[in-house]
Amino acid sequence: MSNESLLFLIGTIILTGVTLFLGVKFLYSRKKVGSTTGTIIDIMETAGKHFASQSVALMGYTIDGKYYTSKNRIGVLRNSKVGDEFEVKYFVNNPELLSTTKFIQVIGFFVATAICASVFVYLQFLG
Repeated sequence: MSNESLLFLIGTIILTGVTLFLGVKFLYSRKKVGSTTGTIIDIMETAGKHFASQSVALMGYTIDGKYYTSKNRIGVLRNSKVGDEFEVKYFVNNPELLSTTKFIQVIGFFVATAICASVFVYLQFLG
């Protein structure tokens, strides 16, 4: 087995683990999450060391007549500003905590895993 094949095999194994973890987390929390419209009450830009910076926001929202301010921040579009409204997903048993797991993350890691596995198979058996 070449070094390149080994690298892609290890990558496939790691990505498979991350994909399974995110998938199980998403499926487990799906029934425990509610959604409502929230308003950005504070926004800041985080400086990434290895990736581009992103905007994260503290959200305010009302559930069953009670107003909540999120304990955690969620990623928002870079051009967002205080007062903008977005759908937020909160944990029913702890409404001040917003859910940050998105199905698109699971799909993204699944695609990355499939690409990595395909390159491994190509290098190992066809290359």
